Amino acid sequence: MSMLLDDDVVSVLVAGGWFVEREIPTEPMRRGLEDEGIVMHSAAMKILRSLGGLQFHGRNGDLMRFDVGAACKWIDVDDLACVQALFSGSACPVACGEGMLYFVADDGKWFSLHEQWTVCYLMADLNTVLRFSLLGEFDLREAQVLEKHQVPPSYRG
Repeated sequence: MSMLLDDDVVSVLVAGGWFVEREIPTEPMRRGLEDEGIVMHSAAMKILRSLGGLQFHGRNGDLMRFDVGAACKWIDVDDLACVQALFSGSACPVACGEGMLYFVADDGKWFSLHEQWTVCYLMADLNTVLRFSLLGEFDLREAQVLEKHQVPPSYRG
């Protein structure tokens, strides 16, 4: 994977079975996404080719899974439309863990959404996402609290 990752992020990935040259077929994941009406763009394919199927335990034991099937269990077509409105029309779910869903856009930017649609975070790149999820490095002030009109009807209380 030709992305810039910090050494402490790489050490967590390696402990979870990842290695620099890792490449797996993405066709089964692409089909799974298509079944949900989601397009796997080149940025998602690059991430999933390298990290797909792996799960990582962070500094505090937090789990992050690069599992399209698991991520898709938490969203449906209406949910995806809301994600796309909040983030990007190219939002593709690629990971989940500890109550968060992770989407990547075709420009490489990331969106992390709480599974109960309470807050979300926008992140610039994979390294930032992995520091957020696995190393617990985030600022609660950066969280965007979602308003009622921003969430799917099924999550409105």
